[in-house]
Amino acid sequence: MKRWCGLSVFLCVLWSHLCDRGVQGEGCRTQHSGCCVLCHPGYFLNKKCGLCRPCPSNGYMDHPSAEPDCKRCEKCEGIFEYRSNCSPTKNALCKCIAGKKCADEKCSQCEDNSCPAGTQLNGEDCVNCPSGTFNPGWEGSCRPWKNCSEINAVIYVNGTMTSDVVCLPKPTQTPPTSPAVATTTPQDLPSYNQSVIIVVVSVVCVIIAFIAVFWCLSKRLERIKNTFVKIKHTEQEDACSCHYPEEEHGGEEETLSSEP
Repeated sequence: MKRWCGLSVFLCVLWSHLCDRGVQGEGCRTQHSGCCVLCHPGYFLNKKCGLCRPCPSNGYMDHPSAEPDCKRCEKCEGIFEYRSNCSPTKNALCKCIAGKKCADEKCSQCEDNSCPAGTQLNGEDCVNCPSGTFNPGWEGSCRPWKNCSEINAVIYVNGTMTSDVVCLPKPTQTPPTSPAVATTTPQDLPSYNQSVIIVVVSVVCVIIAFIAVFWCLSKRLERIKNTFVKIKHTEQEDACSCHYPEEEHGGEEETLSSEP
């Protein structure tokens, strides 16, 4: 008999609890006189004896409240996209689409996201280019350095985070010369030796030209001198020959005057 009495009491308490939950709703946090006065997060309070109802799919409630409606979920569209979706207890979080970044802490606006040279965009932040890559500043992401060995060249200037590697073609290899006979071409000489040789050759050429001109002038002067001497000698001979007829004429007069 006692067992049946205890079971009856238990069933009555359980029934009363179920009735209270049916009236108050499963989201009730605080009740008063059999009616809920405060709901858990994710629920709103219906004023009909304080019945807590869950928020709809486009609404949320992130704290205990007695509000008659849930808050409306944020929509991420246009230049925004979802960082996290809306839930009954948490609003949706938005972020800017690729190539743009949030202009304020709440990300209510977006602005162009351009990273400086030597960096690239990682999410909404600019980070340095990884080792072996570069970004001159007008490209969206870092690119790998040029591989000089692939184009049969050697590194002339090392790459940086802002500039690519500069390659230099490998010098052409000449066939090895015989150790017994080794010839040296002007290209093999150092540049300063070539300059000295050019200067020496130029000086020798000038000296030879000067000697040739001097020799020609001396010969010319000698010819002129010889010509002048011949002319003078001829004049002297002509002057002497002019007196011979006078002497002969004088002789004839003397002969005529001596006749009887």
